[in-house]
Order: sequence, then C-alpha cells, then structure tokens
Amino acid sequence: MLTVIIFLKALVEFILYLFVGKAIVYFLCFGNHQGNSVYNLFKLLLSPIEAFCRSITPSFIHNKHIPTVTFFIFFWLLIVLIGLKVILGDPSDFNIQ
Repeated sequence: MLTVIIFLKALVEFILYLFVGKAIVYFLCFGNHQGNSVYNLFKLLLSPIEAFCRSITPSFIHNKHIPTVTFFIFFWLLIVLIGLKVILGDPSDFNIQ
C-alpha cells in the first residue's frame, strides 16, 4: 500500500511541477504565451487533467478558473498523500534525498 501512495505522490508532484512550469513560461512570455511552443506543450500535457477536474467541479465555476481549481485540488491531494505516507510508513522509509 505504501508503494502505491509513493507512486501517486510522485505523479501528483509531477502534475504540480507542470503547473509551475506553465506559470513560469506564462510570466516570462509577457503576453505572447499562446505562440510559445513550450507553453503549448505544458497546455497539452495538462489538458486531460484539467478536463477531469472540469468534470468533477460544479458547473458554476467558470472555465477560465479551472486551471487554478485543478492546481489547488492537486495541491491538497499532495498534502493528503504526504499525510498517508507518514501514517503508513515506518521511520526507515523517510530518508531525505
């Protein structure tokens, strides 16, 4: 069970890193982000995740807010997974690397 939680935690961390990368490229492009190929790659990789979150969020949330909502859903999911890892793991599993 701990292995599954560690795998899910790594996957959620990767998704959050994609969001951070997309935000950094957005701010560095100074408004020309739609033509940037790196930004479009981040957008392509995050589109299924945002579509999933669109399907589970209420309909009154506007589509332009879905990336922010998705980021916070996965942020709190990361917090929950870290808590589960601490609860289910033993001290030898928590080497800091």
